[in-house]
Amino acid sequence: ALHWFWYVRGHAYEGRNWLETALTLTNNPIPAELEAKARDALAEKTKDFGDYDQAAQYQQQALELWQELGNAQRIAG
Repeated sequence: ALHWFWYVRGHAYEGRNWLETALTLTNNPIPAELEAKARDALAEKTKDFGDYDQAAQYQQQALELWQELGNAQRIAG
């Protein structure tokens, strides 16, 4: 949900930092659906900075999670 807030308010840098930090925390495992959403959002934020190779990697990671979850709508989107 914060992805859209960061996008609309122009806080791409802040959003990218929070998402990268959250995804590196290993104390509590992140549910796969939440991780996939976070990686999708992080791909968008990374793309905003012109880092297309890294954005593609995040998007690929999200796609793999959506495929594991069998979420056809997210795979097609």
